[in-house]
Amino acid sequence: MTPENDSSSNRSARAQLIRSRRGTHIDKRLLPAARRQCLNILRAAARKAVGEDTYLPGWISDEVESVEWDLESLSSDRLDALFERRYQWKVTPAEREMEEEIDATIDALRERGGFDGLGLTELAQFWNHVHERIRSKYETRLSHEIEAADKEDQPWEDPRPKSNPTLITEKDALNSTLDVLHRRDVLDEILLEDVLRSPDEEDHAQELAREAREAAKLCGCCGRKLSLEESAYFGAKVYVGMWALYFDRVSKPQICKLRFERTVLCGTCAPDWLSPDRDDVLTQCCAMCERPMVYCLTSTALVRTFCSKQCKNSYQAQLRKERRTEDREKVCEVCARPFVATRRDAKTCSGACKQKAYRLRRKRSGDIP
Repeated sequence: MTPENDSSSNRSARAQLIRSRRGTHIDKRLLPAARRQCLNILRAAARKAVGEDTYLPGWISDEVESVEWDLESLSSDRLDALFERRYQWKVTPAEREMEEEIDATIDALRERGGFDGLGLTELAQFWNHVHERIRSKYETRLSHEIEAADKEDQPWEDPRPKSNPTLITEKDALNSTLDVLHRRDVLDEILLEDVLRSPDEEDHAQELAREAREAAKLCGCCGRKLSLEESAYFGAKVYVGMWALYFDRVSKPQICKLRFERTVLCGTCAPDWLSPDRDDVLTQCCAMCERPMVYCLTSTALVRTFCSKQCKNSYQAQLRKERRTEDREKVCEVCARPFVATRRDAKTCSGACKQKAYRLRRKRSGDIP
């Protein structure tokens, strides 16, 4: 492997993108070379999954047919459901009454043993006879109600949209293609190759951004430690790497997608739109450590009270401790002095008062004269 293709080399474009970033800005001149490295990962993964000796055009044509079969089946199911909803049969009142009478008659005959000893053929003939006799009573009403329903119904129209008569979207085609690739283990090979070939700088950048977001004690870009008096800037995203292939069931699959992480930045790395001089940027102190927090005025940012989860957890622990202290502030039942109890069930302030209380209880009970 040549140095320029080796992701662990100093000449790796993906590694240089991490090292050359300045806050939220990256050197876009390195993007074409970084994307070529990701494309090499896709090619290597496809070769591994399919096989080095496989005739790729033949394999691709076979997999395309598999995708087409999946999409035809999906289109057929959707069209059946569409026509069923549009032209479902409406039951008339006469039909409903007729079916209820048929069911009641068959149940009455079954209770009286009218079907006992009959074979399958005789039973079927008996049921048909019951249906015909009862239907003859409703024939006139049925014909009138069906004729009236036909006049009210709209003329038949094809419910399929002209712009997409198969009801198959581009997202369906992409998902079906991903399913075929997953069955061939190509997607798993891509993820594995991306993990093995991605530079260490991207892993470090992701860990740094998450650590800064969790604790707010350092900058998520340059890694410099922040003092309590120094402002922390919230809401910005920094570049932390690149996906060779990004896919899910919601968004469209993307090749060589840039990856960003929301993090906490120092004043040097913060973008211009987070300047405290702007009217739409607010500065307030953390409710726990009193660190200045700088962020844009948005509906979600306005509820920010703490600079990190650690400060939030510390504040809640302090509140719980204060509540427990208030619950244990009591008055001694012997000497009437206020004290902070070490136990919830404590009633006296000291061992001497506890002994006096014990003697008083025994005296009142008559154990001591």
